[in-house]
Amino acid sequence: MLMFNYPNTYNRHMLLSYIKQNKFYTFATLIYIFSLFFVKEMNFLFYNTTDSPDFNRYFKYLEYNAGIIDYTDSEQGFSYYDIQSIYFYFKNYNLTSNNFFVYLGKSIQEVNFIFFLIGSAGIAKLLSIFKYNKSQIIIALLFINFMPISIAQRIVFKPEILAFALFPWVLFLLEKFFQTRDKWSLFAAGSLSLILFSQKGSIFAMTIFVLILYYTAKFLQLRDKKNIFLILFPLLVCFVLLFQENSQLNQKNIFDIESISQREAQYDNKGSLSLLYKVNPKALIYLPYKNRHNFSAVHITVLDSFGDYFDLYWDDDSQNFFKGRRDFVIYSVSEEMQPPKLNLQTKQITIFVQEITDNSYLRKTTSLFISFFFYLMLIKYFFRVNTNRKKFFTLPFIGFLILTTHIITGFPENNFDPSIGDTLKPLYYSFLIVIGVSFLIAEISSNKIKGSFLLIVFLPLFMFVYGFPKNYTDNLNIEINELNSYSIFCTMNTKYFNFEYDYSKDYCFEKGDLNPYLISYDNFEYFEKQPNFHLFNYSIILLNIVLGIYLIIRKKVFR
Repeated sequence: MLMFNYPNTYNRHMLLSYIKQNKFYTFATLIYIFSLFFVKEMNFLFYNTTDSPDFNRYFKYLEYNAGIIDYTDSEQGFSYYDIQSIYFYFKNYNLTSNNFFVYLGKSIQEVNFIFFLIGSAGIAKLLSIFKYNKSQIIIALLFINFMPISIAQRIVFKPEILAFALFPWVLFLLEKFFQTRDKWSLFAAGSLSLILFSQKGSIFAMTIFVLILYYTAKFLQLRDKKNIFLILFPLLVCFVLLFQENSQLNQKNIFDIESISQREAQYDNKGSLSLLYKVNPKALIYLPYKNRHNFSAVHITVLDSFGDYFDLYWDDDSQNFFKGRRDFVIYSVSEEMQPPKLNLQTKQITIFVQEITDNSYLRKTTSLFISFFFYLMLIKYFFRVNTNRKKFFTLPFIGFLILTTHIITGFPENNFDPSIGDTLKPLYYSFLIVIGVSFLIAEISSNKIKGSFLLIVFLPLFMFVYGFPKNYTDNLNIEINELNSYSIFCTMNTKYFNFEYDYSKDYCFEKGDLNPYLISYDNFEYFEKQPNFHLFNYSIILLNIVLGIYLIIRKKVFR
Protein backbone atom coordinates (compact mmCIF):
# COMPACT_ATOMS: atom_id res chain seq x y z
CA MET A 1 0.00 0.00 0.00
CA LEU A 2 2.83 2.39 0.89
CA MET A 3 4.61 1.65 -2.38
CA PHE A 4 1.38 2.29 -4.28
CA ASN A 5 0.71 5.66 -2.60
CA TYR A 6 4.25 6.99 -2.86
CA PRO A 7 4.07 8.11 -6.50
CA ASN A 8 0.71 9.81 -5.86
CA THR A 9 2.15 11.70 -2.88
CA TYR A 10 5.21 12.62 -4.95
CA ASN A 11 3.08 13.83 -7.85
CA ARG A 12 0.91 15.95 -5.56
CA HIS A 13 4.02 17.50 -4.06
CA MET A 14 5.39 18.29 -7.52
CA LEU A 15 2.06 19.80 -8.60
CA LEU A 16 1.85 22.01 -5.50
CA SER A 17 5.47 23.04 -5.98
CA TYR A 18 4.77 23.97 -9.62
CA ILE A 19 1.70 26.02 -8.68
CA LYS A 20 3.64 27.92 -6.00
CA GLN A 21 6.42 28.72 -8.45
CA ASN A 22 3.99 29.73 -11.20
CA LYS A 23 1.17 31.40 -9.28
CA PHE A 24 0.47 34.10 -11.85
CA TYR A 25 0.51 31.74 -14.83
CA THR A 26 -1.65 29.14 -13.04
CA PHE A 27 -4.21 31.74 -12.01
CA ALA A 28 -4.27 33.32 -15.48
CA THR A 29 -4.70 29.90 -17.12
CA LEU A 30 -7.69 29.07 -14.92
CA ILE A 31 -9.24 32.46 -15.74
CA TYR A 32 -8.56 31.86 -19.43
CA ILE A 33 -10.28 28.45 -19.46
CA PHE A 34 -13.31 29.91 -17.69
CA SER A 35 -13.37 32.90 -20.03
CA LEU A 36 -13.41 30.70 -23.13
CA PHE A 37 -16.71 29.13 -22.14
CA PHE A 38 -18.06 32.39 -20.73
CA VAL A 39 -17.61 34.11 -24.10
CA LYS A 40 -18.94 31.05 -25.96
CA GLU A 41 -22.15 31.14 -23.92
CA MET A 42 -22.40 34.92 -24.18
CA ASN A 43 -22.27 34.68 -27.96
CA PHE A 44 -24.98 32.02 -28.05
CA LEU A 45 -27.38 33.79 -25.69
CA PHE A 46 -26.97 37.29 -27.08
CA TYR A 47 -26.43 36.80 -30.82
CA ASN A 48 -28.54 34.99 -33.39
CA THR A 49 -26.06 33.80 -36.02
CA THR A 50 -28.83 32.87 -38.44
CA ASP A 51 -29.68 36.58 -38.56
CA SER A 52 -26.08 37.65 -39.18
CA PRO A 53 -24.93 39.58 -42.30
CA ASP A 54 -25.02 37.58 -45.56
CA PHE A 55 -26.30 34.49 -43.75
CA ASN A 56 -28.93 33.74 -46.39
CA ARG A 57 -26.30 33.95 -49.11
CA TYR A 58 -23.97 31.45 -47.46
CA PHE A 59 -26.75 29.24 -46.09
CA LYS A 60 -27.10 28.13 -49.71
CA TYR A 61 -23.87 26.13 -49.27
CA LEU A 62 -25.52 24.09 -46.53
CA GLU A 63 -28.70 23.70 -48.58
CA TYR A 64 -26.60 22.58 -51.55
CA ASN A 65 -24.81 20.02 -49.37
CA ALA A 66 -28.21 18.80 -48.13
CA GLY A 67 -29.47 18.36 -51.70
CA ILE A 68 -32.13 21.09 -51.51
CA ILE A 69 -30.77 23.39 -54.25
CA ASP A 70 -28.73 22.70 -57.39
CA TYR A 71 -26.17 25.52 -57.21
CA THR A 72 -24.83 28.04 -54.71
CA ASP A 73 -24.63 31.18 -56.87
CA SER A 74 -21.43 32.07 -55.03
CA GLU A 75 -17.68 31.89 -55.61
CA GLN A 76 -16.23 30.70 -52.30
CA GLY A 77 -14.57 27.36 -51.62
CA PHE A 78 -16.43 24.57 -49.88
CA SER A 79 -14.03 23.59 -47.07
CA TYR A 80 -15.53 25.83 -44.36
CA TYR A 81 -19.09 24.99 -45.35
CA ASP A 82 -18.38 21.26 -45.67
CA ILE A 83 -17.05 21.21 -42.11
CA GLN A 84 -20.12 23.09 -40.91
CA SER A 85 -22.42 20.66 -42.77
CA ILE A 86 -20.81 17.49 -41.47
CA TYR A 87 -20.70 18.79 -37.88
CA PHE A 88 -24.38 19.74 -38.00
CA TYR A 89 -25.20 16.30 -39.38
CA PHE A 90 -23.24 14.41 -36.71
CA LYS A 91 -24.76 16.46 -33.88
CA ASN A 92 -27.99 14.58 -34.68
CA TYR A 93 -30.27 17.25 -33.24
CA ASN A 94 -33.94 16.48 -32.80
CA LEU A 95 -34.89 18.91 -35.56
CA THR A 96 -38.30 20.40 -36.21
CA SER A 97 -39.36 23.24 -38.49
CA ASN A 98 -39.54 25.57 -35.47
CA ASN A 99 -36.24 24.75 -33.75
CA PHE A 100 -34.14 24.29 -36.90
CA PHE A 101 -32.54 27.73 -36.90
CA VAL A 102 -31.70 27.79 -33.21
CA TYR A 103 -29.92 24.45 -33.54
CA LEU A 104 -28.19 25.59 -36.73
CA GLY A 105 -27.02 28.83 -35.12
CA LYS A 106 -25.76 26.87 -32.13
CA SER A 107 -23.93 24.43 -34.39
CA ILE A 108 -22.29 27.19 -36.44
CA GLN A 109 -21.04 28.94 -33.31
CA GLU A 110 -19.69 25.65 -31.91
CA VAL A 111 -17.67 24.99 -35.07
CA ASN A 112 -16.42 28.58 -35.02
CA PHE A 113 -15.47 28.10 -31.36
CA ILE A 114 -13.44 25.00 -32.27
CA PHE A 115 -11.72 26.97 -35.02
CA PHE A 116 -10.98 29.72 -32.51
CA LEU A 117 -9.36 27.20 -30.15
CA ILE A 118 -7.23 25.84 -33.00
CA GLY A 119 -6.15 29.32 -34.02
CA SER A 120 -5.42 30.31 -30.40
CA ALA A 121 -3.21 27.23 -30.01
CA GLY A 122 -1.43 28.23 -33.21
CA ILE A 123 -0.83 31.74 -31.85
CA ALA A 124 0.52 30.25 -28.62
CA LYS A 125 3.02 28.14 -30.59
CA LEU A 126 3.93 31.07 -32.84
CA LEU A 127 4.60 33.30 -29.84
CA SER A 128 6.62 30.59 -28.11
CA ILE A 129 8.92 30.11 -31.10
CA PHE A 130 9.77 33.81 -30.80
CA LYS A 131 10.75 33.31 -27.17
CA TYR A 132 7.77 34.88 -25.44
CA ASN A 133 7.30 33.26 -22.03
CA LYS A 134 4.17 31.42 -20.92
CA SER A 135 2.84 34.35 -18.87
CA GLN A 136 3.06 36.67 -21.86
CA ILE A 137 1.33 34.08 -24.03
CA ILE A 138 -1.58 33.43 -21.65
CA ILE A 139 -2.20 37.19 -21.27
CA ALA A 140 -2.28 37.54 -25.06
CA LEU A 141 -4.72 34.62 -25.36
CA LEU A 142 -6.95 36.06 -22.65
CA PHE A 143 -7.04 39.40 -24.41
CA ILE A 144 -7.91 38.09 -27.88
CA ASN A 145 -10.66 35.90 -26.40
CA PHE A 146 -12.55 39.10 -25.49
CA MET A 147 -11.32 41.19 -28.40
CA PRO A 148 -14.26 42.63 -30.42
CA ILE A 149 -13.17 41.57 -33.89
CA SER A 150 -12.41 38.11 -32.53
CA ILE A 151 -15.97 37.94 -31.17
CA ALA A 152 -17.29 39.03 -34.58
CA GLN A 153 -15.38 36.17 -36.25
CA ARG A 154 -17.07 33.62 -33.99
CA ILE A 155 -20.67 34.83 -34.29
CA VAL A 156 -21.03 35.25 -38.06
CA PHE A 157 -21.27 32.57 -40.74
CA LYS A 158 -18.16 33.53 -42.70
CA PRO A 159 -14.85 31.72 -43.42
CA GLU A 160 -12.56 34.36 -41.86
CA ILE A 161 -12.62 32.29 -38.65
CA LEU A 162 -11.19 29.35 -40.63
CA ALA A 163 -8.37 31.64 -41.82
CA PHE A 164 -7.71 32.53 -38.18
CA ALA A 165 -7.63 28.83 -37.27
CA LEU A 166 -5.07 27.90 -39.93
CA PHE A 167 -2.85 30.88 -40.70
CA PRO A 168 -1.04 31.07 -37.33
CA TRP A 169 -0.13 27.41 -37.81
CA VAL A 170 1.15 28.09 -41.33
CA LEU A 171 3.37 30.86 -39.98
CA PHE A 172 4.55 28.71 -37.08
CA LEU A 173 5.34 25.71 -39.29
CA LEU A 174 7.29 27.86 -41.74
CA GLU A 175 9.27 29.47 -38.92
CA LYS A 176 10.00 26.00 -37.57
CA PHE A 177 11.08 24.80 -41.00
CA PHE A 178 13.58 27.63 -41.40
CA GLN A 179 14.95 26.93 -37.92
CA THR A 180 15.20 23.14 -38.16
CA ARG A 181 14.94 22.36 -41.92
CA ASP A 182 12.28 19.80 -41.00
CA LYS A 183 10.63 18.92 -44.34
CA TRP A 184 7.44 17.70 -42.65
CA SER A 185 6.86 21.16 -41.21
CA LEU A 186 7.11 22.66 -44.69
CA PHE A 187 4.76 20.06 -46.15
CA ALA A 188 2.22 20.62 -43.35
CA ALA A 189 2.38 24.41 -43.87
CA GLY A 190 1.75 23.90 -47.57
CA SER A 191 -1.12 21.52 -46.92
CA LEU A 192 -2.87 23.99 -44.60
CA SER A 193 -2.30 26.73 -47.16
CA LEU A 194 -4.30 24.76 -49.73
CA ILE A 195 -7.45 25.36 -47.70
CA LEU A 196 -6.63 29.05 -47.20
CA PHE A 197 -5.86 29.63 -50.88
CA SER A 198 -9.03 27.89 -52.07
CA GLN A 199 -11.56 29.35 -49.63
CA LYS A 200 -12.03 32.98 -50.64
CA GLY A 201 -10.39 35.53 -52.94
CA SER A 202 -9.57 38.02 -50.18
CA ILE A 203 -8.10 35.30 -47.94
CA PHE A 204 -6.04 33.99 -50.88
CA ALA A 205 -4.66 37.46 -51.70
CA MET A 206 -3.78 38.34 -48.11
CA THR A 207 -2.20 35.05 -47.09
CA ILE A 208 -0.15 34.56 -50.23
CA PHE A 209 1.06 38.17 -50.14
CA VAL A 210 2.19 37.80 -46.52
CA LEU A 211 3.96 34.51 -47.26
CA ILE A 212 5.75 35.94 -50.31
CA LEU A 213 6.73 39.12 -48.45
CA TYR A 214 7.94 37.34 -45.32
CA TYR A 215 9.58 34.21 -46.68
CA THR A 216 10.73 34.65 -50.31
CA ALA A 217 14.19 35.83 -49.27
CA LYS A 218 14.57 32.89 -46.89
CA PHE A 219 13.54 30.41 -49.57
CA LEU A 220 16.04 31.88 -52.02
CA GLN A 221 18.81 31.32 -49.48
CA LEU A 222 18.10 27.59 -49.25
CA ARG A 223 20.60 25.30 -50.92
CA ASP A 224 18.35 22.29 -51.52
CA LYS A 225 15.78 24.09 -53.68
CA LYS A 226 15.25 20.96 -55.79
CA ASN A 227 14.07 18.96 -52.78
CA ILE A 228 11.84 21.82 -51.72
CA PHE A 229 10.26 21.84 -55.17
CA LEU A 230 9.65 18.08 -54.96
CA ILE A 231 7.82 18.64 -51.66
CA LEU A 232 5.69 21.52 -52.91
CA PHE A 233 4.87 20.20 -56.40
CA PRO A 234 2.34 17.56 -55.20
CA LEU A 235 0.65 20.29 -53.17
CA LEU A 236 0.42 22.47 -56.27
CA VAL A 237 -1.29 19.60 -58.10
CA CYS A 238 -3.70 19.20 -55.15
CA PHE A 239 -4.49 22.92 -55.26
CA VAL A 240 -5.35 22.74 -58.97
CA LEU A 241 -7.66 19.78 -58.35
CA LEU A 242 -9.26 21.50 -55.36
CA PHE A 243 -9.70 24.72 -57.34
CA GLN A 244 -11.34 22.84 -60.20
CA GLU A 245 -13.70 20.97 -57.88
CA ASN A 246 -14.86 24.17 -56.17
CA SER A 247 -15.27 25.92 -59.52
CA GLN A 248 -17.32 23.03 -60.88
CA LEU A 249 -19.55 22.91 -57.81
CA ASN A 250 -20.13 26.68 -57.80
CA GLN A 251 -20.02 27.27 -61.55
CA LYS A 252 -17.75 30.13 -60.44
CA ASN A 253 -14.25 30.38 -58.97
CA ILE A 254 -12.85 32.29 -56.01
CA PHE A 255 -11.58 35.11 -58.26
CA ASP A 256 -14.99 35.61 -59.85
CA ILE A 257 -15.95 38.58 -57.69
CA GLU A 258 -17.97 39.79 -60.66
CA SER A 259 -20.77 37.59 -59.37
CA ILE A 260 -21.29 40.11 -56.54
CA SER A 261 -21.61 43.11 -58.85
CA GLN A 262 -23.89 41.12 -61.15
CA ARG A 263 -26.17 40.27 -58.24
CA GLU A 264 -26.03 43.73 -56.64
CA ALA A 265 -25.35 46.48 -59.17
CA GLN A 266 -24.37 49.07 -56.53
CA TYR A 267 -21.09 47.16 -56.01
CA ASP A 268 -19.99 47.62 -59.62
CA ASN A 269 -17.76 50.56 -58.70
CA LYS A 270 -14.16 51.40 -57.87
CA GLY A 271 -13.21 53.39 -54.82
CA SER A 272 -11.55 56.79 -55.02
CA LEU A 273 -7.89 57.16 -54.12
CA SER A 274 -9.01 59.71 -51.54
CA LEU A 275 -10.29 56.82 -49.41
CA LEU A 276 -6.70 56.41 -48.24
CA TYR A 277 -6.07 59.95 -47.03
CA LYS A 278 -9.39 61.65 -46.30
CA VAL A 279 -9.76 62.17 -42.55
CA ASN A 280 -12.18 64.36 -40.62
CA PRO A 281 -11.34 64.10 -36.88
CA LYS A 282 -14.39 66.08 -35.75
CA ALA A 283 -16.85 63.88 -37.68
CA LEU A 284 -14.97 60.77 -36.58
CA ILE A 285 -15.31 61.55 -32.88
CA TYR A 286 -18.67 63.29 -32.72
CA LEU A 287 -20.59 61.42 -35.44
CA PRO A 288 -19.43 57.77 -35.32
CA TYR A 289 -22.58 56.54 -37.05
CA LYS A 290 -23.13 54.03 -39.84
CA ASN A 291 -22.96 55.36 -43.42
CA ARG A 292 -21.51 58.72 -42.30
CA HIS A 293 -17.91 57.74 -43.08
CA ASN A 294 -18.10 56.05 -46.49
CA PHE A 295 -15.57 58.63 -47.80
CA SER A 296 -12.68 57.36 -45.63
CA ALA A 297 -11.10 53.92 -45.33
CA VAL A 298 -9.25 55.17 -42.24
CA HIS A 299 -12.49 56.16 -40.52
CA ILE A 300 -14.19 52.84 -41.21
CA THR A 301 -11.12 50.91 -40.08
CA VAL A 302 -10.77 52.59 -36.69
CA LEU A 303 -14.52 52.61 -36.07
CA ASP A 304 -15.02 48.94 -36.94
CA SER A 305 -11.82 47.20 -35.76
CA PHE A 306 -12.79 47.37 -32.08
CA GLY A 307 -16.42 48.34 -32.54
CA ASP A 308 -19.47 47.78 -34.71
CA TYR A 309 -19.65 50.71 -37.10
CA PHE A 310 -22.04 48.96 -39.51
CA ASP A 311 -24.41 47.81 -36.71
CA LEU A 312 -24.09 44.17 -37.71
CA TYR A 313 -23.07 42.54 -34.43
CA TRP A 314 -23.70 43.89 -30.91
CA ASP A 315 -25.14 47.19 -32.21
CA ASP A 316 -27.77 45.42 -34.32
CA ASP A 317 -31.00 46.39 -32.53
CA SER A 318 -32.57 42.99 -33.26
CA GLN A 319 -29.90 41.16 -31.25
CA ASN A 320 -29.91 40.51 -27.51
CA PHE A 321 -26.51 42.22 -27.23
CA PHE A 322 -28.29 45.49 -28.03
CA LYS A 323 -31.43 44.98 -25.95
CA GLY A 324 -31.67 46.03 -22.31
CA ARG A 325 -28.48 48.08 -22.22
CA ARG A 326 -27.88 50.04 -19.03
CA ASP A 327 -26.42 53.48 -19.70
CA PHE A 328 -23.80 54.76 -17.25
CA VAL A 329 -24.02 58.30 -18.53
CA ILE A 330 -27.32 60.15 -18.92
CA TYR A 331 -27.63 63.59 -20.46
CA SER A 332 -30.28 65.90 -19.03
CA VAL A 333 -31.26 69.32 -20.37
CA SER A 334 -30.84 72.10 -17.81
CA GLU A 335 -31.25 75.85 -18.23
CA GLU A 336 -28.36 76.47 -15.86
CA MET A 337 -24.84 75.08 -15.73
CA GLN A 338 -24.42 72.57 -12.92
CA PRO A 339 -21.94 69.81 -12.03
CA PRO A 340 -22.60 66.15 -12.92
CA LYS A 341 -24.67 64.19 -10.42
CA LEU A 342 -23.75 60.65 -9.38
CA ASN A 343 -26.57 58.27 -8.40
CA LEU A 344 -25.03 55.40 -6.44
CA GLN A 345 -28.31 53.50 -6.34
CA THR A 346 -28.70 53.32 -10.13
CA LYS A 347 -24.92 53.53 -10.75
CA GLN A 348 -25.40 56.32 -13.29
CA ILE A 349 -23.89 59.74 -13.86
CA THR A 350 -26.20 62.54 -15.02
CA ILE A 351 -24.52 65.27 -17.06
CA PHE A 352 -26.48 68.49 -17.41
CA VAL A 353 -26.37 70.16 -20.82
CA GLN A 354 -28.03 73.20 -22.34
CA GLU A 355 -29.31 71.45 -25.46
CA ILE A 356 -30.64 68.02 -26.30
CA THR A 357 -27.72 65.60 -26.71
CA ASP A 358 -27.76 62.10 -28.11
CA ASN A 359 -25.66 59.80 -25.91
CA SER A 360 -26.23 56.68 -27.97
CA TYR A 361 -22.74 56.97 -29.46
CA LEU A 362 -20.92 56.50 -26.12
CA ARG A 363 -20.12 52.85 -26.79
CA LYS A 364 -19.02 53.61 -30.35
CA THR A 365 -16.79 56.41 -29.14
CA THR A 366 -15.31 54.10 -26.51
CA SER A 367 -14.46 51.51 -29.16
CA LEU A 368 -13.02 54.28 -31.35
CA PHE A 369 -10.52 55.39 -28.71
CA ILE A 370 -9.62 51.76 -27.98
CA SER A 371 -8.89 51.36 -31.68
CA PHE A 372 -6.74 54.50 -31.71
CA PHE A 373 -4.76 53.18 -28.77
CA PHE A 374 -3.98 49.77 -30.23
CA TYR A 375 -3.13 50.92 -33.75
CA LEU A 376 -0.77 53.52 -32.30
CA MET A 377 0.76 50.87 -30.04
CA LEU A 378 1.29 48.58 -33.03
CA ILE A 379 3.25 51.35 -34.74
CA LYS A 380 5.18 52.26 -31.59
CA TYR A 381 6.21 48.71 -30.78
CA PHE A 382 7.11 47.97 -34.39
CA PHE A 383 10.08 50.31 -33.91
CA ARG A 384 10.93 48.87 -30.48
CA VAL A 385 10.79 45.09 -30.91
CA ASN A 386 13.52 42.76 -32.10
CA THR A 387 13.99 42.64 -35.86
CA ASN A 388 12.74 39.06 -36.20
CA ARG A 389 9.42 40.00 -34.55
CA LYS A 390 8.73 43.24 -36.44
CA LYS A 391 6.94 41.65 -39.37
CA PHE A 392 4.01 40.46 -37.23
CA PHE A 393 3.26 44.03 -36.12
CA THR A 394 2.65 44.95 -39.76
CA LEU A 395 -0.02 42.30 -40.40
CA PRO A 396 -3.11 44.51 -39.75
CA PHE A 397 -1.69 47.22 -42.04
CA ILE A 398 -0.96 44.69 -44.78
CA GLY A 399 -4.56 43.51 -44.65
CA PHE A 400 -5.77 47.13 -44.85
CA LEU A 401 -3.55 47.94 -47.85
CA ILE A 402 -4.50 44.80 -49.81
CA LEU A 403 -8.21 45.43 -49.26
CA THR A 404 -8.05 49.12 -50.19
CA THR A 405 -5.87 48.35 -53.23
CA HIS A 406 -8.50 45.89 -54.45
CA ILE A 407 -11.26 48.47 -53.98
CA ILE A 408 -9.40 51.40 -55.58
CA THR A 409 -8.03 49.49 -58.58
CA GLY A 410 -11.09 47.31 -59.14
CA PHE A 411 -8.78 44.31 -59.61
CA PRO A 412 -9.77 41.60 -60.36
CA GLU A 413 -13.34 43.03 -60.49
CA ASN A 414 -15.19 46.08 -59.17
CA ASN A 415 -16.48 45.47 -55.66
CA PHE A 416 -17.40 48.71 -53.91
CA ASP A 417 -20.64 50.44 -52.92
CA PRO A 418 -19.60 54.11 -52.47
CA SER A 419 -22.79 54.95 -50.55
CA ILE A 420 -21.92 52.52 -47.73
CA GLY A 421 -18.27 51.45 -48.03
CA ASP A 422 -18.95 48.09 -46.38
CA THR A 423 -16.32 46.33 -48.52
CA LEU A 424 -13.80 48.07 -46.25
CA LYS A 425 -14.87 46.07 -43.18
CA PRO A 426 -11.83 45.00 -41.08
CA LEU A 427 -13.55 41.62 -40.62
CA TYR A 428 -12.12 40.62 -44.01
CA TYR A 429 -8.59 40.76 -42.61
CA SER A 430 -9.56 40.14 -38.99
CA PHE A 431 -7.29 37.10 -38.74
CA LEU A 432 -4.30 39.34 -39.49
CA ILE A 433 -5.45 41.92 -36.92
CA VAL A 434 -5.79 39.29 -34.19
CA ILE A 435 -2.33 37.82 -34.86
CA GLY A 436 -0.76 41.28 -34.88
CA VAL A 437 -2.48 42.33 -31.65
CA SER A 438 -1.44 39.02 -30.03
CA PHE A 439 2.20 39.93 -30.59
CA LEU A 440 1.57 43.45 -29.28
CA ILE A 441 -0.06 42.20 -26.07
CA ALA A 442 2.68 39.62 -25.53
CA GLU A 443 5.32 42.31 -26.01
CA ILE A 444 3.66 44.72 -23.57
CA SER A 445 3.21 41.84 -21.10
CA SER A 446 6.97 41.37 -20.72
CA ASN A 447 6.09 43.38 -17.64
CA LYS A 448 3.39 41.41 -15.79
CA ILE A 449 2.03 44.57 -14.17
CA LYS A 450 1.49 46.19 -17.57
CA GLY A 451 -0.07 43.00 -18.93
CA SER A 452 -2.43 42.68 -15.98
CA PHE A 453 -3.32 46.37 -16.28
CA LEU A 454 -4.29 45.86 -19.93
CA LEU A 455 -6.68 43.06 -18.97
CA ILE A 456 -8.16 44.93 -16.00
CA VAL A 457 -8.82 48.05 -18.07
CA PHE A 458 -9.81 46.74 -21.49
CA LEU A 459 -11.82 43.59 -20.79
CA PRO A 460 -14.53 45.53 -18.89
CA LEU A 461 -14.47 48.16 -21.65
CA PHE A 462 -15.06 45.41 -24.22
CA MET A 463 -18.02 44.12 -22.22
CA PHE A 464 -19.39 47.68 -22.09
CA VAL A 465 -19.03 47.97 -25.87
CA TYR A 466 -20.99 44.68 -26.25
CA GLY A 467 -23.92 46.13 -24.30
CA PHE A 468 -23.29 45.13 -20.68
CA PRO A 469 -24.39 45.52 -17.94
CA LYS A 470 -28.04 44.76 -18.65
CA ASN A 471 -31.43 45.87 -17.43
CA TYR A 472 -33.39 42.76 -18.29
CA THR A 473 -36.93 43.55 -19.40
CA ASP A 474 -39.64 40.91 -19.16
CA ASN A 475 -39.46 40.18 -22.88
CA LEU A 476 -35.67 39.94 -22.85
CA ASN A 477 -35.80 37.62 -19.85
CA ILE A 478 -38.18 35.33 -21.72
CA GLU A 479 -35.96 35.29 -24.83
CA ILE A 480 -32.79 34.58 -22.87
CA ASN A 481 -34.46 31.84 -20.82
CA GLU A 482 -35.78 30.12 -23.92
CA LEU A 483 -32.40 30.22 -25.64
CA ASN A 484 -30.64 29.17 -22.45
CA SER A 485 -32.72 25.98 -22.36
CA TYR A 486 -30.66 24.77 -25.36
CA SER A 487 -27.34 25.21 -23.56
CA ILE A 488 -25.54 22.51 -21.56
CA PHE A 489 -24.46 25.32 -19.21
CA CYS A 490 -28.07 26.34 -18.62
CA THR A 491 -28.03 26.41 -14.80
CA MET A 492 -24.70 28.26 -14.62
CA ASN A 493 -25.58 30.89 -17.22
CA THR A 494 -28.27 32.41 -15.00
CA LYS A 495 -25.55 33.38 -12.51
CA TYR A 496 -22.91 34.43 -15.01
CA PHE A 497 -25.21 36.76 -16.97
CA ASN A 498 -27.47 37.77 -14.10
CA PHE A 499 -30.82 37.29 -15.80
CA GLU A 500 -33.90 36.15 -13.91
CA TYR A 501 -34.50 32.42 -14.22
CA ASP A 502 -38.14 31.40 -14.63
CA TYR A 503 -38.51 28.57 -12.14
CA SER A 504 -42.18 28.13 -13.00
CA LYS A 505 -41.23 26.84 -16.45
CA ASP A 506 -37.91 25.29 -15.40
CA TYR A 507 -36.30 25.90 -18.78
CA CYS A 508 -33.13 23.98 -17.99
CA PHE A 509 -35.11 20.74 -17.97
CA GLU A 510 -37.54 21.51 -20.77
CA LYS A 511 -36.83 23.24 -24.07
CA GLY A 512 -38.26 26.73 -24.50
CA ASP A 513 -40.81 27.89 -27.05
CA LEU A 514 -38.22 29.80 -29.08
CA ASN A 515 -40.04 33.09 -29.42
CA PRO A 516 -36.90 34.75 -30.87
CA TYR A 517 -36.85 32.17 -33.67
CA LEU A 518 -40.34 32.39 -35.12
CA ILE A 519 -39.18 31.65 -38.68
CA SER A 520 -39.93 28.03 -39.47
CA TYR A 521 -38.01 25.95 -41.99
CA ASP A 522 -39.93 23.27 -43.86
CA ASN A 523 -36.89 21.57 -45.44
CA PHE A 524 -35.34 20.60 -42.10
CA GLU A 525 -35.64 16.87 -42.84
CA TYR A 526 -33.05 17.13 -45.64
CA PHE A 527 -30.43 17.95 -43.00
CA GLU A 528 -30.98 14.61 -41.27
CA LYS A 529 -29.35 12.92 -44.26
CA GLN A 530 -25.59 12.72 -44.80
CA PRO A 531 -24.39 15.83 -46.69
CA ASN A 532 -22.90 15.67 -50.16
CA PHE A 533 -19.36 14.32 -50.40
CA HIS A 534 -16.77 16.46 -52.19
CA LEU A 535 -13.72 14.33 -52.92
CA PHE A 536 -10.89 16.84 -52.96
CA ASN A 537 -12.25 19.15 -50.25
CA TYR A 538 -12.71 16.25 -47.86
CA SER A 539 -9.36 14.73 -48.90
CA ILE A 540 -7.45 17.94 -48.09
CA ILE A 541 -9.24 18.25 -44.75
CA LEU A 542 -8.39 14.62 -43.93
CA LEU A 543 -4.78 15.10 -45.08
CA ASN A 544 -4.34 17.99 -42.63
CA ILE A 545 -5.86 16.00 -39.77
CA VAL A 546 -3.52 13.08 -40.47
CA LEU A 547 -0.50 15.38 -40.75
CA GLY A 548 -1.40 17.06 -37.47
CA ILE A 549 -1.67 13.71 -35.68
CA TYR A 550 1.62 12.55 -37.20
CA LEU A 551 3.50 15.68 -36.15
CA ILE A 552 2.11 15.42 -32.63
CA ILE A 553 3.11 11.77 -32.34
CA ARG A 554 6.57 12.51 -33.69
CA LYS A 555 6.73 15.52 -31.34
CA LYS A 556 7.75 17.72 -34.22
CA VAL A 557 5.26 20.43 -33.30
CA PHE A 558 4.79 20.38 -29.53
CA ARG A 559 8.41 19.72 -28.67
